[in-house]
Amino acid sequence: MKVGLFINTQFPEGFNLAQRIPEMVAQVRAARDAGFASLWFPHHWLTHPMQMLQITPVMGFIAAHAEGMTIGPNILILPPLNPVHVAEEAATLDVLTGGNYVLGLGLGYRQPEFDAFGINLSERAPRFNEGITLMRRLWSEGRVSHKGRFYTVNDAGIGVKPVRPGGPPIYVAGQADVSVRRAARIGDAWLIVNTTIPIQNMVLSPTSTSYLRTKVRLPSSPIRKTERPAGIVFTASPSLTFTGRLCCATNRRPLGSM
Repeated sequence: MKVGLFINTQFPEGFNLAQRIPEMVAQVRAARDAGFASLWFPHHWLTHPMQMLQITPVMGFIAAHAEGMTIGPNILILPPLNPVHVAEEAATLDVLTGGNYVLGLGLGYRQPEFDAFGINLSERAPRFNEGITLMRRLWSEGRVSHKGRFYTVNDAGIGVKPVRPGGPPIYVAGQADVSVRRAARIGDAWLIVNTTIPIQNMVLSPTSTSYLRTKVRLPSSPIRKTERPAGIVFTASPSLTFTGRLCCATNRRPLGSM
């Protein structure tokens, strides 16, 4: 089992953020030296009065101190963003981390965020699906032509290719059955949100279990978080109190060395 650390980038109003950066670096170095395998970062916009550092520049900054650790968002809210922009940044982060970047994605849910970007909340799922399809093409092909419902690329390609052929792994977050199905269908792994419920008491719904068993060839016995059909990652809060986070691989590719 490999253990990752969830890095807090949210701070109460009045905190001096500049003073928090050295503390964050010290935390990352301590986790690295203690054998933690991965670092994970949260993402939101418009969090006032809560202060929140934005995810992409923070990951780029922390990568210099991670020295071989896997780095990724958990999660980046994809639907309000243009997938071309996300694909370019993900490819750059994969280069900066030496091929140790994982792109964790989610639908998002906060109405103010979608309103600010001019995106209808009801469109988040189809935007999500189309965005992932386009990003994978941009990572793996040269010049791309794409004419979709939401996004268009006319015979063009991204400027930086990821270190790994086909791009960084995409981990898809979700809790509802439809989200689990989506993760198994288009993701490389499934992310379950942090929870304080004892891991051994958390059982997937019959619908999710049946679908994952079909897609991943999981065992016929009830699936609990303590089982490892492909790989499980636990992340720790800054206080090192453990909370569960399961990565359940789909049939697209192996989890790798997170």
